[in-house]
Amino acid sequence: VTITYLYADNTSYPYKEDWAVFDWIKEATGVTLDLTVVPDADYNTKVPLMLNSADCPDILGKWLPQNNDDCFNGVYLAISDYEDQLPNYTAFLEESGMRAEIDGTRLSDGKYYSLPTCARSTTIQDQQWIIRADIFEKNNIPVPTTMDELYEAGKKLKELYPDSTPITNRFGSANIMAAFAGGFGTIAGWSGSDMMYDWETETWEYAPATDNWKDMITYVNKLYTEGILDEEYATLDSAVYEERIVNGTTFIMYDWVTNITRYDPVGKEKDPDFELVTIVPPKGPEGDYAVRPLHQWQQNITLPAKVKDQDNFEDILRFIDWCYTDEAEMILTFGIEGETYEKNEEGRYVYLPDENGNAVDTMSVYGIYNNSLTYRQHIDSILGTLDDASYEAFEKIDELNCVPMPNPASPLSAEQNEYVSTFSSSLTDYVNSSMEQMIMGTMPLSDWDTFVQNCMDKGAQKMIDAYKEVATVKE
Repeated sequence: VTITYLYADNTSYPYKEDWAVFDWIKEATGVTLDLTVVPDADYNTKVPLMLNSADCPDILGKWLPQNNDDCFNGVYLAISDYEDQLPNYTAFLEESGMRAEIDGTRLSDGKYYSLPTCARSTTIQDQQWIIRADIFEKNNIPVPTTMDELYEAGKKLKELYPDSTPITNRFGSANIMAAFAGGFGTIAGWSGSDMMYDWETETWEYAPATDNWKDMITYVNKLYTEGILDEEYATLDSAVYEERIVNGTTFIMYDWVTNITRYDPVGKEKDPDFELVTIVPPKGPEGDYAVRPLHQWQQNITLPAKVKDQDNFEDILRFIDWCYTDEAEMILTFGIEGETYEKNEEGRYVYLPDENGNAVDTMSVYGIYNNSLTYRQHIDSILGTLDDASYEAFEKIDELNCVPMPNPASPLSAEQNEYVSTFSSSLTDYVNSSMEQMIMGTMPLSDWDTFVQNCMDKGAQKMIDAYKEVATVKE
């Protein structure tokens, strides 16, 4: 069976046609994946064009519908209608406790349109605060446990290393702002920048107009103004970012913890004491942790609606269902036992080194543990690689329940959603642009009231009214 597949190519592990993972998939399922490879950077612009073409692949890897209108208008397959043909998938939802979160993605029509990938048996936010532990220890700087202590640590590091950028970032401001926002009990960047759901009161609010959002901006502006936050935090590319880490010109970052295994060896070549560790995310003024909200999954796949009329539709469903089996979890995360991984003395699954005893970049070499192909992700792919200090930090993060819940799906009806979509995109652009201007000081914080009023004039009040209307009908 051949299934066409849209693949998002990541520059950290560029696509290779001869990756072993494709052979392992075929051996296990009989499926040959015919890939259309699109660079990650071009994905958001090219996928919508493909959806309108006859050549649109059967499965859109690493893709979440960008607006609800396309779901309501029949562009995407309502995959929830086919749960009865996905027994392994539904069993995984129940066993992992993900059912409630998946049901939270249902739109106002009661259906959901994407499936979780990079899904885990428990919530593990592997994007965390990482510090140069050796530099902190050398200078007797306490590991920060609060946002104020994070500021004080950054300030001290800037004094000791004037040419450094104590806190740095990549992937644009959306990456690190999602973490900062968490510390102030709000949302920004990748965690969202408009309507926020309060799980305790079961109500929605417009986040950028709140005091918490203002406090977040004020805090980050202070970091930026004092040279603690990298002045290129919104534009820094990955290569320069990684150079700053391994060259010792930055000491605090918000990154995926598995990258520590890549940075440490290079850093130690320059400084034998070089040591990166994960820390428990610092708490904000109201006790919220500075970490991005996360489901038990990190990516999604979506199917175009056309597949339901194809002769291979049942084959597509069978393949997807296999991807949620225990067998698929091990193959797509770790590969083949004895060949690419083993179970160590602590009972954790770990990747095998190469013939010289060096760590293998499993993504680049085998194509496994891959954002676009891994549907179930074994948690040892994260925890198994951690040093003792980082492992203990993750145990603490789990114990403290640090990771906030993301918003549920929008409750708006198709008509309301269509109405809101006429202004929501430009409103979000305005909010994100203003956020960066206020952080960098080109828009003074004294203009806050004007900013809020502009948001309302650009559609925020209409959005608030639409959500209130839904709540009134629900009552």
